[in-house]
Amino acid sequence: MASSNTSDLESSISQAQPSPPLSEHYQHVNDPVPGYPLILEPLDGYLKKQLSVTKLDKIFQHLWWAGRPGNIRTLHQQVMMKREVLPCENISLHLVWHDTTIYIKPIPAWLLDPEFVAKNITPDKNLWLLANGFLKTYTKLVMYPNDFKIAQEKGLLPEEVDSWKTWSAIAASLNHRILDTDDHVHKRYKYGELRLRRLNHICRFWGWGKSYHSVYVQYDSFFAKNFAWLLMVVVYVSAILSSMQVVLATPRSKPSFIDASYWFSVMALVIIGFGVTLQAVLFVVLFLYHLVCTIHNLQMKGVPWLLFNWLPSPKRRH
Repeated sequence: MASSNTSDLESSISQAQPSPPLSEHYQHVNDPVPGYPLILEPLDGYLKKQLSVTKLDKIFQHLWWAGRPGNIRTLHQQVMMKREVLPCENISLHLVWHDTTIYIKPIPAWLLDPEFVAKNITPDKNLWLLANGFLKTYTKLVMYPNDFKIAQEKGLLPEEVDSWKTWSAIAASLNHRILDTDDHVHKRYKYGELRLRRLNHICRFWGWGKSYHSVYVQYDSFFAKNFAWLLMVVVYVSAILSSMQVVLATPRSKPSFIDASYWFSVMALVIIGFGVTLQAVLFVVLFLYHLVCTIHNLQMKGVPWLLFNWLPSPKRRH
């Protein structure tokens, strides 16, 4: 009896036909997120993940150290500056730049769907502010036909935005409906481009003790980038020690050649000392100049800032 059941099972398996991996009705699946059928998590959580900038919120009052308010260059200007425009789905890296790379989050198709936005984003004030701020950045990134071509090449715009005329109409509507005020735009978007290295510094000293985002995957690249200054120090110190050695080892009573070597070593020390001092002075002057300009700009635009956690920014004068 058992052998009979086994043979029947084997027969049914052998006669079974493989089914196609896709259902014939797959094209008619009703996507909860337009253009993103693979999203399986709850919609609320997905939208918050796509739009929230929680890490930047925590260090907002220190962002003046990483960027300037409203500083967003167009895409063709980014290319002119030899920056690689790198599409990135992480909203926390939108408009963050590092060396010759700037990260830009593409516009998701659902964010240009009025019905979807009205139903799922507008009721949540914070999400609405975040969405407004994000879209507003694109009105500054894509201002000319050349910018639009770059955006298309990099996949920054949805497929539905297939012409400069279409984008111009969208940008005009965004500029008309979204004002650069706290009532329309999330505070993160008071700032434009942010420098990654300084974001990392802010997070280490005033944030949670860790980097904002690490671009290094190997130790050698990390040490080569972060300790290049140490090589310069070694070169300076080696030159100074060599000159000092010559000075100390050269008797003053020797002939003119040795005397010339002595003074040459002294001059080398003077030149090196002057060069180091000049670099230090230039650094301090430029740092103070940009610091004063940044603080003045922040006060003019009424953006809150902190120099240290214990030193709040002065109130804006009206």
